[in-house]
Amino acid sequence: MEYDIGWVISNTHFTGNETKFLEAIEKFLKKKKSLMLWGDNDPYHYHQNLILKKYFDGMYMQGNYYGG
Repeated sequence: MEYDIGWVISNTHFTGNETKFLEAIEKFLKKKKSLMLWGDNDPYHYHQNLILKKYFDGMYMQGNYYGG
């Protein structure tokens, strides 16, 4: 099955193999697919920051921004 959009919903830490995770993200991006990076307030940015640091020139997410 092929997917065009991958959702990455972050947590405070990573369970599993970060290298394999980033390799899968790279493979997905090379196919010109889209990622939806979903983080919450600090400290729920761990997964996004792995991806952003490696593939998006050191960008990162941080902070607490409340709507309303």
